[in-house]
Amino acid sequence: MWQLMRLALLSVGLGAGLYALWQGRALLAGALYPSAAGKGPLGRWRLPRAAAPYRFLSAPALPKLFRHLGDLFGALFVSIVFSVFFYATNDGIPRLFAFLGCAFGAWLWKKTLGRPFFSLLSFLGELVRYLTLFLLMPPLSVLFGIGRRFLSCLIKAGGALIKKQKRSYTKSTSRRYVRRAVAELSVRRLGRRREAALSQEETGEGDV
Repeated sequence: MWQLMRLALLSVGLGAGLYALWQGRALLAGALYPSAAGKGPLGRWRLPRAAAPYRFLSAPALPKLFRHLGDLFGALFVSIVFSVFFYATNDGIPRLFAFLGCAFGAWLWKKTLGRPFFSLLSFLGELVRYLTLFLLMPPLSVLFGIGRRFLSCLIKAGGALIKKQKRSYTKSTSRRYVRRAVAELSVRRLGRRREAALSQEETGEGDV
């Protein structure tokens, strides 16, 4: 009897823990994509000018494939947790009242400590984002500015090098065409002179 009562109490605690773990996504959401309508520190505290544009961001819509994969891995995780739970508490034998106890624990957590815990996680997430922006964005903005200038210098140097190569290629090509034209003209002149000489010889022989 005591074992069944212990299983029931543990199942209630497991349900509350799983629901609290599911609420943990608020910490990640607050750190990555805080809501502009929230009343966390990001809405009241000042940020450096370089970090101010990143105060609030809208969460991108995930493709359906990722959402389905998230649901699949979530179901697998819960299945593994239940398997380990039953093996640790009841020799691997599942009980219906244990599942009901988990559902009751999740509902009880939601109605009692779920809302303040969710608010606390949201606040911590926004606080993490605020500290990250406050400490990292000013030096990162300086580094980004240096990188942009360096990249622009590289682009200008590359453009100048390409123009120089084009000019040298154009000059060499034009010289090659001029040489070819001169050679062809010389060959034509030699051919004409040869024909003229032959015609003169033929004319001279005819007069004799």
